[in-house]
Amino acid sequence: MGMGTLTLVEGNLRGLGVEAKCEVLARRLSIYAASRSLQRPYAYTDCTVIGAPTDLPAGEYIVYFDGHRFAATSRRGLWLSHGIATRVNEELRPALVA
Repeated sequence: MGMGTLTLVEGNLRGLGVEAKCEVLARRLSIYAASRSLQRPYAYTDCTVIGAPTDLPAGEYIVYFDGHRFAATSRRGLWLSHGIATRVNEELRPALVA
């Protein structure tokens, strides 16, 4: 894997009984060789939430974007991500905000 490319992607966040649109800034990495048969031959790292509504309650959220998800916490208007961005099984993915 290389250094990747910073990418801005539309996302949806869910938590505390709230669903909202947001934008996710993430580093997109290409996955080479043996994984060429994957539906999405890339992964994301260094994800952070930007452009989320400012009136969301502080707390824990799951952020969904481009077939992936990661956990994030909102505190005093700042977003902290934790863990890794994992692929979401398309069949199990919840219906998201339109």
